[in-house]
Amino acid sequence: NNNSADSDIFNIFSSYTTYLPDVYLKTFEAENITEKDTLEILDKLLGFWLKENKNSFLIGDKEKYNLSNNKINILKNAIEYPPMPGSNKIFWNNLYLQLNLT
Repeated sequence: NNNSADSDIFNIFSSYTTYLPDVYLKTFEAENITEKDTLEILDKLLGFWLKENKNSFLIGDKEKYNLSNNKINILKNAIEYPPMPGSNKIFWNNLYLQLNLT
């Protein structure tokens, strides 16, 4: 179980690059993320994207600013409505789709 900021799942969700679904699914399965881990990872991801948002604003990168702003809104919603017991995999799959299709 690896829930640190350098975990592979963190890297997938903190990237401007879209990872293919099979890469995401293999990574998610390998890390065996619990519901408790989910909240910690979401908090770290929100912190990451808030910093990205601030930095992109300061350097005037409108594309990255808008993208990071969108990710922040999705993550805030995910934190507000965390997975119910037994629904962690569905929660992460939904989050993956939301973050990569917007």
